[in-house]
Amino acid sequence: MKPVEKILSIYSCLILIVFFTGTVRAVEPDQKDDFAIYGIRQVRITHSCDPAIPSPQTQAAADAIPCATTQIFIVPPATTSTWSQDISWFNPVTKKYYLADRNNFGIDIVDVTNDTVLGVATGFVGNQPGTNTSGPNGVLVTNNPHQIWAGDGDSTVKVFSLNKNGDTATFLTSIPTGGVKRADELAYDPDHQLILVANDDDSELFVTFISVAANKSGIQIKGKISFLGPDPKDCPIGGCSTGGIEQPIYDRGTGLFYLAVPQTTGHPNGEIAVIDPISMKVVNAFGLLDANGNQIPCLPHGLAQGPKQQLLVGCSGDVNAAFPSPKQLVSIVISALDGSLVRLFNQVGGSDEVWYNPGDNTYYLAASSWTIGGCPTGVPGSCTGGTANPVLGIIDAGSDADGPEFIQNIKTAAGAHSVAAIFYPSEKSSTSPGDRDFINKVYVPLRVTPGVETGGIGVIGRIP
Repeated sequence: MKPVEKILSIYSCLILIVFFTGTVRAVEPDQKDDFAIYGIRQVRITHSCDPAIPSPQTQAAADAIPCATTQIFIVPPATTSTWSQDISWFNPVTKKYYLADRNNFGIDIVDVTNDTVLGVATGFVGNQPGTNTSGPNGVLVTNNPHQIWAGDGDSTVKVFSLNKNGDTATFLTSIPTGGVKRADELAYDPDHQLILVANDDDSELFVTFISVAANKSGIQIKGKISFLGPDPKDCPIGGCSTGGIEQPIYDRGTGLFYLAVPQTTGHPNGEIAVIDPISMKVVNAFGLLDANGNQIPCLPHGLAQGPKQQLLVGCSGDVNAAFPSPKQLVSIVISALDGSLVRLFNQVGGSDEVWYNPGDNTYYLAASSWTIGGCPTGVPGSCTGGTANPVLGIIDAGSDADGPEFIQNIKTAAGAHSVAAIFYPSEKSSTSPGDRDFINKVYVPLRVTPGVETGGIGVIGRIP
């Protein structure tokens, strides 16, 4: 197999302990001759306020906290539950990272070249404990026009204009999607200038198509698809959802949206709904089947497009009671063309957000529900193990000749369900494409875990 490219991190002098949580091979034997070693660096992206100050629950409380500069609540107090953050996004054009930070009522904007928080796009409902109405949630950035799009807890999608550097956001408009609970994850179709956003609460369950435009008058709802029914004849292909809707993506190769649906009436162990942006209908549903035609116990949450028209499916830590024993957590790669299984991995699972990095041809999985033994927690008799062991899973996406291959897991922290891979040319790169040297690293938001994790956005990269 072609080796993973050697990556020299700008923080290579700050090496910490590398955590290995499993080196068992997946479907095929190990073909690597230079098994990659990744680790968490000492770099932590934190805020400028006193971390001992309790996280605010209202905008007024946040405004009352004295900060030297912008109020960025990246490191919460020493508990595991006070930092409510959700999906993150990296824009390689401007080298900026964007994180849905409910404690800060907005989208944190980070310069990835120096790991520094620059500001925040505010105006969201913030953290609403015990409900499904917190926000911001899903987030993405478009480059033409240059905007931030993010789902909010009041069923709206907030849109901000960005300056050319991507570090200054100006509120543009708020689009109601027609629900009551949160508008969550999004995908962008640049070919038809459409955003697909999912309302994922079990009482609503629909996706909305919104047109992208520089002027707010051009940003309009164009269509919807319900995944709820209630009449079975009203369900899309694959069936109505019985367990939420999760991460969507758009594939320019097929011209289609793909949506992770954890459970449906037709596929109780999960499916990938295939959506045509022109007809605005579900045109196919991949049932996530193994080589024998049996459904894989996946309940998908994360979804990312890799090379060769393949999709990494981040199977969640949720468990269908009908799963056969042993109920093991897994991750899978499928074909975007027909949904056929490319490879199944039992070394990592229980993921939420997943990401593909073209800079090092690697998948990264925010497996916050992974366990020692790889078994779901709270499922008696399912299999040996089940002790919580959140990790960042790393899978080589494969070359033209070889398929994807598991690399390793890195221990993270409770609630570390968000991930974004960072890549950009280093200062020493030449202008010739063949001679370009890239910086590759990964951002994982980490809550404080007393005695285990100090918190902040952890910077993860290859140890040279």
